[in-house]
Amino acid sequence: MKFAIITIGRSGSSELIDILKSKVQVISKPDNHLYHDRLLSKHGKDVKVIFITRNIKDVIQSLLQRNKDKGIKWIQEHYKNLNSDFADFKHVLEKDTLQFEKLYNSYLEQKQFDVLFIKYECLYFGCQETLRTLCSFVNVPTLTIKYNQDNKWKGNYDVNEMGNSNVHLKWDASLQRKLDSYTCKQYNPEREPMKKIVHCINPFHCLEENPSYLYHAQPITFESMYRAQTYAKENGVNVELLSINYPEDDVIVPDYFTRLPYLSKSTQTEFPNISGAKKLPIIQEIFDTILRESDADYIIFSNSDIGVQPHFYTSVNNIIKGGKYANFIINRRDNIPKFMGDKRVSKDDLDWICNQKGVKHPGKDCFIISRGVLEQIDMNVMFTGYPPWGYVLHTIMQKIDKNTHLFADAQLTFHMGSDMVWKKDKGNKLSNKNEELSKLCGMKTK
Repeated sequence: MKFAIITIGRSGSSELIDILKSKVQVISKPDNHLYHDRLLSKHGKDVKVIFITRNIKDVIQSLLQRNKDKGIKWIQEHYKNLNSDFADFKHVLEKDTLQFEKLYNSYLEQKQFDVLFIKYECLYFGCQETLRTLCSFVNVPTLTIKYNQDNKWKGNYDVNEMGNSNVHLKWDASLQRKLDSYTCKQYNPEREPMKKIVHCINPFHCLEENPSYLYHAQPITFESMYRAQTYAKENGVNVELLSINYPEDDVIVPDYFTRLPYLSKSTQTEFPNISGAKKLPIIQEIFDTILRESDADYIIFSNSDIGVQPHFYTSVNNIIKGGKYANFIINRRDNIPKFMGDKRVSKDDLDWICNQKGVKHPGKDCFIISRGVLEQIDMNVMFTGYPPWGYVLHTIMQKIDKNTHLFADAQLTFHMGSDMVWKKDKGNKLSNKNEELSKLCGMKTK
């Protein structure tokens, strides 16, 4: 087994190559900047990759200092090694001229190599988790690694503290967010095949004065899902956002949702004798459509007023990968303030919203269901909007999978305010109908 030390440059790869070469077979410089396809064609499949990153501003400052130390010919050769155009060096503060993010993404998305992503700051400044993980990855009992003042590759620029660079970049935000999201992480495409996850909601185009508060809450939910999806993708977890709704609801659905075919059933079509019935979706039609239109391994289903924390999807993925629970429910934190002082909060205040504690909520409102279990669920013609549909769904899941787990206070989802409009309607004909239908739900017979 060979080891490739890949880096975005100026990140300590040469020093690590020198440390490891007496212990394992290490691919030498200048192959420490190869893209995954070139690494495969040049060295074959029997390679494990250690990918080192570093605070981007420090990388650029080190590069600029290297220009002073070694001159422009060194910079030209560096651009060549990173498969980049030296003519763009003059724009190094304005754009990613060395294609750092492209190189990083190529290893994040590839399917050939086992990759360990580690950080320069953690590797050389005493992070024990990184050292333990690296030892395990290269199968050596111990490694002594620390910042080397005499490193011949470092030049005159010296970083004694993380993130002390004074350069000002206009392009590093996207990549830096990815690097800030972990200490170290490992990806093995063969041992851990990626599960496909979708999150489906049912948006509702309502008037501002609607008592449900959906008019204000839904844009916050949409934005929270988008941010969580972006964060997940940056961490190697792909989640597709699905919308299933009636034609009149299209106007509020953001473009980043995949739109499933329109719902054809509702409380109005199924219960025409209930005078003045609201138009509420039939849950089983939603489930059947997801199964028909998606090949997802796991389906997340929640109401359109349930927001999610930025790390929600990565947390869900970690629970799934942990293998302890294949089906589970995550309860929301309730009564998140609707106002910040005199200002009504909106999607622009999402950072503030996500920091609010709220209160524990007793209901069931966010379901993570494996495909095999969803295929067995029969909700009859039960509908959303009135209990006890959440309780019934939970009960069915437990019948199919006795290990179904309820995370009662995981603080991964939230709800604005504590409005329960259905309580005002408790005892009306629709509410009574859902209570009646709850006795008819169960598992599909095969």
